Amino acid sequence: MLVLGLLLGSCSGQEPAPKTLVVVTLDTLRADHMGCYGYPRVTSPFLDRMAADGVRFREALAASSHTAPAHASIFTSMLPVGHRVLENGHRLRDEFDSMAELLQEAGYETAAFTSVGFLQGLDPGFDHFDSGDLATRADDVVDRVELWLRRRADKGEAERPLFLWLHFYDVHQPFHSTETEYFAELAGCSEQEKREFIDYVTETRGVPRSFFDDVVESDRSFARFLDSPQYLENEGLDDGEKLLLWLYDNYDAEIRFLDGELERLYAFMDQAGLNRDAFWIFVADHGQGMGNHDFLGHDLHLYQEQLRVPLIVHHTAGGIDNGVVKHVAHHVDILPTVMELSGRPPKRSAGWTGVSLLPLLSEPRAKPKDRFIFSQRRNPPPDWIQESVYAVQAGRYKYIARQRSADEFYDLEQDPLELNNLILDQLVEGTSSELPLLRAALVNMIAEAQAGVVLEPIKDADGHVEELSALGYLGGGAGADD
Repeated sequence: MLVLGLLLGSCSGQEPAPKTLVVVTLDTLRADHMGCYGYPRVTSPFLDRMAADGVRFREALAASSHTAPAHASIFTSMLPVGHRVLENGHRLRDEFDSMAELLQEAGYETAAFTSVGFLQGLDPGFDHFDSGDLATRADDVVDRVELWLRRRADKGEAERPLFLWLHFYDVHQPFHSTETEYFAELAGCSEQEKREFIDYVTETRGVPRSFFDDVVESDRSFARFLDSPQYLENEGLDDGEKLLLWLYDNYDAEIRFLDGELERLYAFMDQAGLNRDAFWIFVADHGQGMGNHDFLGHDLHLYQEQLRVPLIVHHTAGGIDNGVVKHVAHHVDILPTVMELSGRPPKRSAGWTGVSLLPLLSEPRAKPKDRFIFSQRRNPPPDWIQESVYAVQAGRYKYIARQRSADEFYDLEQDPLELNNLILDQLVEGTSSELPLLRAALVNMIAEAQAGVVLEPIKDADGHVEELSALGYLGGGAGADD
């Protein structure tokens, strides 16, 4: 109710509220590796507290499984097929109003701190844009933010409304977790941890408990959990299973390291008085394969392990009800939400495909409504010959359309791991009306998004080729699989 009151007050000419808006994007973070989403390892104690004291969206989905396109959707409320930021290094078109530009108009000072350089194409509207290089670590990013905030206070600008975008790349490969204290804590697992993992996977992922009956006392129990039921049939741990163990230990340790740095930044902003009335939004750009569907990365696919992301909204002044929202949220909803939170929704919102989540922040336990959720993946060079992939889901059903290979159709309620492709059953037997409905929605979305848009994307001036290559996006390098 406090939020609604502030919004009504802003319509009467009062200053925008809240004073501080912070959007934190956590690269490559799967929701189901956080404690507040049911993960048994202690990877995210600070973020778990933010969720407990705020609103957590149980199901939030990414607009893309690629970093720059996903961020562009967050900042424009448009899908990739509309804003045409289709690969890392693309620039956002001048004709699209971004979150930073709209908040500038609303009176906010705008600042961005990123961990990589290839997101510089999203700089329109930022008064200050501090770009990292080659996967800058979270501790370095937080140091840069704190230094800038101190200098801002020294200039007497601490009371000016502030919008911060903070991007962290730590959970994305290449990993540095072996250099942190958390890796030693998480590497390996005890028999008790194995049992906890089994409880977790059977309760949250729909895997029958009987699957683990014969392996609960062996190392295979943990390894088989990592890759779901499909691919681990050999006795003992083979090289692939050892790779998964290594991957999960590093991935979880990176989350724990990042969580600690976020807590350090939050404490600093408390001491600086910037958290007196602040909205924090924590969201990931996409997830990660982690062995599901026999795939480690996020390139190529739009399965739930790539698309399901954490979304947490926290108000330091306690102006929202605590709770868990059952409605499905989407990247494109974040801009309308931020603008309504600012107290000055824009007069124009042409091209927006999202809706404000503010009503759900005031009533998080409201009954969920079905809606179409769209996602897109287009492969970066040198793999243009590979296909574009689209996904659309509504309620329990999901349709994946591939440009060249076979389409897929899933009942997520009966098959949450997306193991049983029902596309042939639907085409031959015509047992359900959901498939043609989802197909029609996808076709209409693409047509509407492309209307009046020049299809050739605007490229950045090759300024990030070296960085992208080093990170594996252009073939080779540490992150070549994703």
